[in-house]
Amino acid sequence: DALKATKSLVKIASSLDISTAKAFQDFNALMPTLSQFGDRAIEVFGNLEAQARSTGVEVNKLAKFAEGLDTFQGAAKAAQQLNAMLNGTYISVTDLVHAEPHEKIDKIRDAFKRAGVEIDMTNRFHQKMAASITGLSIEDTRRLFGTDKDYKKVRDNLDTTATSAEDMMKKLENQSC
Repeated sequence: DALKATKSLVKIASSLDISTAKAFQDFNALMPTLSQFGDRAIEVFGNLEAQARSTGVEVNKLAKFAEGLDTFQGAAKAAQQLNAMLNGTYISVTDLVHAEPHEKIDKIRDAFKRAGVEIDMTNRFHQKMAASITGLSIEDTRRLFGTDKDYKKVRDNLDTTATSAEDMMKKLENQSC
């Protein structure tokens, strides 16, 4: 299992065009959170790393934000504030709390789209409110909930399958870990 996880992390790094060392560092740092997903931890990590890669927001910050939405209290507070900001009911608390980390971000980004609101075009009050919900800076929040075109492109390249031992050795030899 450990070898398969290693091979999958090498493949994730390659498919997202990040260094193998960064993939391992990020995965190890998030392991206390990812362990709840059991044998799906690599897949969940890959999807969250794809969000980070496409937005430029650090994966640990995204994981912390998503983890805050894992309780009904956290999800309800975020959904209530975002629905008020978007002037309608665009986010379901139940859907938000039960979604996987990357899906939570997708659901919020989708709510902006369905409301016809571009976060870059909102006033500073709304941007500050959105940032307070995420716990991120205004700039990071704008990148996170802006367009999903970059994320879809990165996500389409994501590969969480295990690489071959030969390819893994070549990849590791060509990088400074």
